[in-house]
Amino acid sequence: MTNKPLIVLGVVIALAMAGGHAKAAECPATDLASILSPTFSCTIGDRTFEDFMLDHVPMGATVSFAEVDDNEVTVTLSRGAAGTLPNGLAFDYTLAITSGTNMFTEGTLGNDVTQRQVTTTTAMTGPNGSLLGMATSVNGAHEVVFEGVRVPFVEVTNISTVSAGSTGVRPGRLNGLSNDFFEGHPAGAPEPMSLSLFGLGLAGLALARRRRT
Repeated sequence: MTNKPLIVLGVVIALAMAGGHAKAAECPATDLASILSPTFSCTIGDRTFEDFMLDHVPMGATVSFAEVDDNEVTVTLSRGAAGTLPNGLAFDYTLAITSGTNMFTEGTLGNDVTQRQVTTTTAMTGPNGSLLGMATSVNGAHEVVFEGVRVPFVEVTNISTVSAGSTGVRPGRLNGLSNDFFEGHPAGAPEPMSLSLFGLGLAGLALARRRRT
């Protein structure tokens, strides 16, 4: 009796174990000087953040990245040591999935506001400049910018307006803003573990057939 079916089964089991998504290390919180470098990019798993452009952003601010779970990543601009984020702030970047079968299916906007009178408008575009969605957050409300569209690439534009206040009204205070991105598999594309289990089934059939002969 040959051990070939057992070898095949062992290979498939190894592929099954490798098929799961392994979490990559988070990109670190990064100072603006690094972010604005033309060569800067930051990768979490198969997602890459790059092409950052910031306007009216104080140098004490920071940008941070996080993988919430296997299907959600977040990028956040925070005031850091700058005190507050000012009126007319602009925060742009691109995010792409560089490998794998996942696609971005939803993008959101959230504001961290201490005082009210803060408005942030976010637009997200996909491949070929197609507008995926636009949303405006008023006084810290969470908004969905796009959902239900599957794209491998998103270009993000955030613009915040902070009120200077008036007599008896305290000025607006923006502490930070964040964008969340959710992923899903393209319609009809099986997940890696499903493919691995299918392979295990085929290997089992091959082993059973060999033993009968």
